[in-house]
Amino acid sequence: MSQAAKPDEQLASHTLAYLRRIDRRQNEMVDLFVRQQELISRLDRDMREGFTEIQRDIAGLRTDLANLRRDVHEVRSDIVLLENNVLNRVNAEYDLSSRITQIEERQLDLPEAATAPDDESGTQP
Repeated sequence: MSQAAKPDEQLASHTLAYLRRIDRRQNEMVDLFVRQQELISRLDRDMREGFTEIQRDIAGLRTDLANLRRDVHEVRSDIVLLENNVLNRVNAEYDLSSRITQIEERQLDLPEAATAPDDESGTQP
């Protein structure tokens, strides 16, 4: 019986060693899964934060674009006003130049009228 018990003890010992090895591997795999889950959780959090920042940046860009459009519209309006002012000044200068030209022409005509023969009344204008 002692010999029969010895192989049974060896078998039990080997079986326990094999089960311990399986248990150790199982613990290693669980640890690996836990670490992987932590990494995936961090990655998920970082991605959410990144997308949040991107959404914030896009909102800021939209606001900036709206402000830029408004500013461009204001600049265009200012350009139109300045163009109108310039055209008004050019028209005023043209009117002034026309008046001066008319006055000069009248002044040039006056000496001719003074030297022209008198009419019936004998008075000069």
